[in-house]
Amino acid sequence: MINKSFVSVKLVSLRRVHVMVFTSVPRPSKVDFVLLVDDKSYHIKDYKQTSTNNFYIFDLELPFDYPFGKATALNFTYFGTVPIDTSNIVELKEFDELFAYDGDDLGSHYTKEETKFTLWAPLATQVILKLENNQNEFEYHVMERTDKGVYRLTIKEDLLGRKYHYLVTNNGATRETNDPYEFSSSLNSEYSCVVDINKVKAIKNIKPTNEFNKYTDAFIYEVHVRDFTESKDTDIVHKGKYLGMIEKNRKSIYGDLVGLSHLLDLGVTHVQIQPILDFNHHDIYGYKKEYNWGYDPISTMGIEGQYSTNPNDPMSRLIEFKQMVEGFHENNIRLIVDVVYNHMYDYNKAAFEACVPNYFFRKRPNGTPAMASGCGNDFASERKMARKAIVDSVLHLVNVFDIDGMRFDLMGLIDITTMKEVLSKARAIKKDFMVYGEGWNMGSELKLEEKAAQDNAFKLEEIGFFNDSYRDILKGPTFQDKIKVKGFINGDSSYTLGFVFSFLGSVTNFCYPKKYLSTNQSINYIECHDNNTVFDKLCASNENEDHSLLYKRVTLGNQLTILSFGVPFIHMGQEIGQSKFGLDNTYNIPKVNDFDLKGLSERKEMLRFIKEAVKLRYNQLSFLRNLTKEEELNNILEIKTINNLIYIRFLESKKYSQYEEIVFLINIYSSTIPFDLNEDYKVLLSDGVIIDDENIKVRSGVIGPASLLILVKK
Repeated sequence: MINKSFVSVKLVSLRRVHVMVFTSVPRPSKVDFVLLVDDKSYHIKDYKQTSTNNFYIFDLELPFDYPFGKATALNFTYFGTVPIDTSNIVELKEFDELFAYDGDDLGSHYTKEETKFTLWAPLATQVILKLENNQNEFEYHVMERTDKGVYRLTIKEDLLGRKYHYLVTNNGATRETNDPYEFSSSLNSEYSCVVDINKVKAIKNIKPTNEFNKYTDAFIYEVHVRDFTESKDTDIVHKGKYLGMIEKNRKSIYGDLVGLSHLLDLGVTHVQIQPILDFNHHDIYGYKKEYNWGYDPISTMGIEGQYSTNPNDPMSRLIEFKQMVEGFHENNIRLIVDVVYNHMYDYNKAAFEACVPNYFFRKRPNGTPAMASGCGNDFASERKMARKAIVDSVLHLVNVFDIDGMRFDLMGLIDITTMKEVLSKARAIKKDFMVYGEGWNMGSELKLEEKAAQDNAFKLEEIGFFNDSYRDILKGPTFQDKIKVKGFINGDSSYTLGFVFSFLGSVTNFCYPKKYLSTNQSINYIECHDNNTVFDKLCASNENEDHSLLYKRVTLGNQLTILSFGVPFIHMGQEIGQSKFGLDNTYNIPKVNDFDLKGLSERKEMLRFIKEAVKLRYNQLSFLRNLTKEEELNNILEIKTINNLIYIRFLESKKYSQYEEIVFLINIYSSTIPFDLNEDYKVLLSDGVIIDDENIKVRSGVIGPASLLILVKK
């Protein structure tokens, strides 16, 4: 309030300023405007005005383009001097044309002799580096503004491990903030820290020796660092840590393989690890009480510290994360990182917002922050420097840490152009780099035709999508309001044709319109970290069945996921029918997500069954990986029911396999069902187990409840 008045002065174009005054002070007959730029002043004569009783609007024409980077204010009659608010100017197309920066030096870049600090803050009139000295006190250094609104400063001394902040002055107000391009941070992300990225890059990259030519060659296993390794009932040394993920020959107290050895035993090709970019938390050393999956990011570059053996050391997390990646590679497992670029948990606290107000986050038409994710404020990926922040993060993770792919959280909130650039630049480094994500169509701030949603899958042929049709057809609707509704593996035969559509990777016009151009785009899953586990879903939809039958249904779902066209994906514990005790959203509930070691011991046969299906996919039934296009899959199946069994025969199977004929018989019901095929077949898979004996042939028999039988002719 100035003189009991409200005054707003906003830059609306490069040469126009809007002044709005709400006041009880009578307007003077003449209003004089003076533009103040640093120590100079300029009288403004050209303006228009509109007024009502207590409300005045002045539209001013500046004598020259607005001088970004200089301390600028407007002085006018009765109302004194008011800073000019430049934050709305970011909405104009000209802003990116003037200031978008394509350099690769943002952040702090360390050598033993010097560290270069570089920050993009084109609206700022001043940026000061707050830097820790060797007495653990802070010194302040004014940074130099250069082209494109980039501020720079070089400090010629060894700053390794030093904490720092930026003090950024925008619109007359100064905010202290972390570096939006920080590569690491202090405990609880309080400060950005100077680190030696070259030391991390010097850790030898190990190339997996197994071949990976297309997405359908992958078998993806989703895991959380802490949940997978923290149990006291294993001999894993680094529990809940990056290094604990790669300890070999570890066992549970029940004698079962755990950790890395469990993954190798299962036959996993890719591990998808839940978020490891720095996320919001308050007390790392109290994290046993404060649990968080990591989908509330605060950084696009920094690595989460709580999974390192020394969260106090900003280098430790970087080195140990890289060691984890290479440990996987040494064992022929590739690493996919779950990244959350679509939102940040609170834009008001984000370093991006502190440095360039209003630029990095989408707004609704009424000016309030967009929150289509439901988890925070939506990142404006369509703006050049927001897109650059995402692409730079991807390249940082690939170049420094040697990762092999990315799973994009709520990818439908990111624009198509950004996703294409991510893919092309990552593939330039690693030709087998995987990119896939959640393609849900959410929010209206980004036009549908611009979204990287699965509705636009035909525009993104090399990018995969979580196939929600596959999920909901096989096990029934996912969300709690329909938790009791059955799907195919739950025993509802009305989903039979829908299952065939899903089984074919959703690339054919078979009872539903095709969703994808290639089965490489179809991430086939029935469980992930979100929502209920498959077992819990079945407990609700098939509540009168005993657990032994429910576990058979889980196994059937697992086998079909592995043996479908597309990319098989399972969630940690799904292989043994793990439960979260009916809870569907457990992102902040400790222990309930921990890998069920007792269940692993009690249900070894479930683990064996999924391992057998994996062997079939990569050996006898490799055509499931190799046939990927609609024209290859059209009319390859004969589908019918035989005495309530689902009968699927692959037509002319000798063209793409070692067998003259292949038949899948699926019993989705709770009772044993007889069959008679009138000719002899060799049994390939029965009761979840591969049958190697050439002499075991059947013409008729029975198939148990919730079971898959595979028969072949040579």
